[in-house]
Amino acid sequence: MAENHHYHYNVFRILGDLSHTASKCILIWAIHSSRSAEGVSLITQILYAIVFCSRYLDLFWSNPAHLPWNFVLKLFYLGSSFYIIGLMTRVFARTRETEKAWKMGSYYLGISAAAAPLVLLIFKKWHPHYRFYKVRKQDLGRIEVDD
Repeated sequence: MAENHHYHYNVFRILGDLSHTASKCILIWAIHSSRSAEGVSLITQILYAIVFCSRYLDLFWSNPAHLPWNFVLKLFYLGSSFYIIGLMTRVFARTRETEKAWKMGSYYLGISAAAAPLVLLIFKKWHPHYRFYKVRKQDLGRIEVDD
């Protein structure tokens, strides 16, 4: 099914994309330059990776030539998220996350996964052509905003 994309390039969208990209690059640079991931939450990075994976499922069926800027940034966000997780778990593996923090992260993930279809049904008119990825994209995207 072909989707009609209305992606408008405006200064705020471009500045938002660039600032988000810069923040990921600064984080990677900071971890490498200090040779430590101290002060960076592994749980938050894992939740970011889950959010990006759920939001960017359209990479598998959308035409990259249609929105090259968007396509490249989506790949960067996915790749950099998993790269940061790899740095934190393999290269500079020293995290101080408590068991309580892991439980809270798990609860948030479970609650948002369970609530996504309900939120869609309550606040949007149900359309039979909605797919699961759209439900996940709408609800899990809120983790990114709230974090």
